[in-house]
This record gives sequence, C-alpha cells and structure tokens, in this order.
Amino acid sequence: TYQVKISNEKGLVESSLAEVTVKQFSGYSIPVTRIKPLIDGHQDGEWKNSPRIHLKNLITGSRDNPKDLGGWFSAKWDSENLYLFIRVFDDILSNKASIDHLKDGIEVYLDLDNSKSPFYGDDEFQFRVVLDEDRVTSAIGSRVPNTQCAQSRLSDGYQIELAIPWEGMGVSDTPGRFLGLDVHVNDNDGHTRDGKVAWWAKRDNSYQTPGVFGTVELEK
Repeated sequence: TYQVKISNEKGLVESSLAEVTVKQFSGYSIPVTRIKPLIDGHQDGEWKNSPRIHLKNLITGSRDNPKDLGGWFSAKWDSENLYLFIRVFDDILSNKASIDHLKDGIEVYLDLDNSKSPFYGDDEFQFRVVLDEDRVTSAIGSRVPNTQCAQSRLSDGYQIELAIPWEGMGVSDTPGRFLGLDVHVNDNDGHTRDGKVAWWAKRDNSYQTPGVFGTVELEK
C-alpha cells in the first residue's frame, strides 16, 4: 500500500491510499529448447509437440471461415535465437499486390522489455514475411541481421519458420524475461488484402504502438 505526503511551512497534503497487488504471471511461457530447429519451413518433430497459440481475432476485413483465413503459431528459444513456427490456413494464395502488407504473409511484432510503450523505440520490432519470399523485411524498427526464414506451401495454406537472433536485437537471452509479442496474418484472395487475423490485437494498430502487444515469458 502506497501513500504520498508533501509538506512545507504552510502545512501537509496527503494522498489517498493506493494498493498495488502483484499476481503470478498466468500467460504463455515460451519453452527453452536444447535442440536447435532446422530452419527449413517444415514442421519437424520438435515443433509437432510444441504448444500452439491460435490466431482467432479478425482485426480488419472479412473471412468466410477459418479455412479462408486462420492459423496458429508456436515459439521456442535458446541462448542464440527466438524461434517461431507459424501455420497459416488459407484456401486461396496470392501475392499479387504492389505493397507487401497487402499480400499473403505474416507479421511478427516484438517488444524486448515489454514496456507497452505508446511509440516504437530501439527495442521494438516488426518482422514481415511475404508468401513465397524467403526473406524478412520490415517497415518499422531497425533491421536485425542474420535473421533466418524459410517457408513452404501446403494444400490448405502455408507455413513459415523463423529464427531471430538475440544479438542482432541488442540483447542477450534471459530466462524469466517478459516480451511483448503478437503474430498477424494477412490474407489476399486476388489483388489486395481481404482480411487480417491476430493472436492478441483487437484492431489493426500494432504497427502504430507496441502498447497493444500481448505478453509472453521466456521459460526459466
């Protein structure tokens, strides 16, 4: 319980009492891995047994059903990288658009100190991978060198695998570290974006503020 008291020669002013309650984190904990994933765009054995976080929030546009636009992701970490495996369900694949965020593809948002800042700083990043392009780009935040990416098309969508190096982001791995995180999927059924789903966001403003990212913990 906290209280502020301010005084001078003319008297004393006291604030009302403010109670702060700290609870144990009950959100998603990213497991540590001792087997480094091979970044090849395929769901190897380690990924098949990993917990999945489903992308349920439609944040812009529309979708007919989860087969038209849906997905899940899994995450792991070790001393070198943060690893993500993103599975997208999409019945019509298209990268026919002049702007990357209007093509089929994914966006990963990351805040290294989970500050929930209203503005992007040096430790907040957006990573984008477009369908059929094995490279990571971003219009927000610094470029992170040596980021690895691979993907593969499937009969009902596609999947993308990422390895993002801690060193390239200017931090070291820290068990118990809290991260701001979100994963989005863009859907293009022809020549422009038709819809977008996310894990945590409720509307499409993560590119404007890290304050709307979800929170995860690196397993201790």
